[in-house]
Amino acid sequence: MAYGNLLVLCRNCHRIVDDQRTSQTEEEMSRWKRIRNREIRKRFTKRYDSFEELSDHVVPILERNRSIFDSYGPINNGASAHHMWLSFEAELLANNQKLVDILNKNKELLHFANQEIVERFTTHAHEFKETRRDRSNPRRILFPAKLNSIFGVERVSAGLTPNVSALQNMIEQLIRDGEFVDLDLEEEQVLVYRENDSDVVLHLNDRPRVDQILWSRRCYRPQTTSLRLDGLLFTLNWLRRRGFEYRIPNLCELGHIRLEDGTDVIFVYEYCLSASHLYKIDIDEEMLIVNLYNWNGGVISEDAESHAEEFGAVAMNQREFFRFCHRNLK
Repeated sequence: MAYGNLLVLCRNCHRIVDDQRTSQTEEEMSRWKRIRNREIRKRFTKRYDSFEELSDHVVPILERNRSIFDSYGPINNGASAHHMWLSFEAELLANNQKLVDILNKNKELLHFANQEIVERFTTHAHEFKETRRDRSNPRRILFPAKLNSIFGVERVSAGLTPNVSALQNMIEQLIRDGEFVDLDLEEEQVLVYRENDSDVVLHLNDRPRVDQILWSRRCYRPQTTSLRLDGLLFTLNWLRRRGFEYRIPNLCELGHIRLEDGTDVIFVYEYCLSASHLYKIDIDEEMLIVNLYNWNGGVISEDAESHAEEFGAVAMNQREFFRFCHRNLK
């Protein structure tokens, strides 16, 4: 029997239909089903005011589906597990439809990259429903684990969000509200903060989750720097691995570090660093301005070099900065 022909009835009505003692036609019962489906979808397609409110309704469904998959999914061998999986399919189908309706109704609450994950899940849910009994048509689009990441159900390693500016804005919020706990940019690469009287550990490489939290907290504006997080963390880890000490004087300005000899370093990320970019920086004497844009070698224009020299500072690319550290911090 095809899933589309399934009509869920109470025990008494089921007996009446099976015994063919009803005057209702197949078309009329199908119409009842369509009406009921619309009523159910309307119930689960409320538009929420915030991501937190959306999360309250989505997380229990995701956790339930994950529990079923972990207990009886394909990773569990044996006829018993397969039999239980088949018995839970109807619940999975219903849960998937709830998620599709809720998430698509509230897409504007999601970071734009996470909206693409919802689209992939929508396709997965449709494919799962249509191919679950057809072994000749293998499933192509599996459940995107990144959907669980968005809502904090499961952590994934999906690369770093590029936006240092947004991360700085969030840290500034946390400090202002007394919620900041710790920031580790080297070993574990996590941001720890207080929320609802408990510590939240945000792994910076759990990108769907990080993007979503930054988006929900409205941290993407104002844009205070074009510096990329991956380039910054690579450089900081290079310093740590070689034993060069540094500190960040102000956590709301992650691109400014102070080396062990007292030298201030400002990291920027520009295809070609020009004097116009330097006008935005409060340049001090003996400061290093390091362009971490590496695809073209971190070009420094002549006017940028001259402008930095006027203040007694030096503009350089990443490679030149590494050589400076070897020469001066050994």
